[in-house]
Amino acid sequence: MERNLSREALGDRVGISSKFLWEIESGKKGFSAEVLIRMEDALLSSCQYIMTGKKNENEDELLIKYLKRIQSKNKEELGELFRLLHEMCVDSCN
Repeated sequence: MERNLSREALGDRVGISSKFLWEIESGKKGFSAEVLIRMEDALLSSCQYIMTGKKNENEDELLIKYLKRIQSKNKEELGELFRLLHEMCVDSCN
């Protein structure tokens, strides 16, 4: 998934240097499972996609992952937004 992050921005989010991230990307260095999990969180992606570039996550699971990151004070507003989107989709299909 493209997140349009610079190497520096991703490194900051993951807690590693941009140099180390470049070494990972170029295959010069390996990394720990902990770093992989932090990459997954920073990129809102699956470990499998990070490691292989292949998507094997169904859309519902990915949506749930996104929703879990939303602060509870915003969930009610987001629920209303989903309700409106659903109504729009239903109306456009009829």
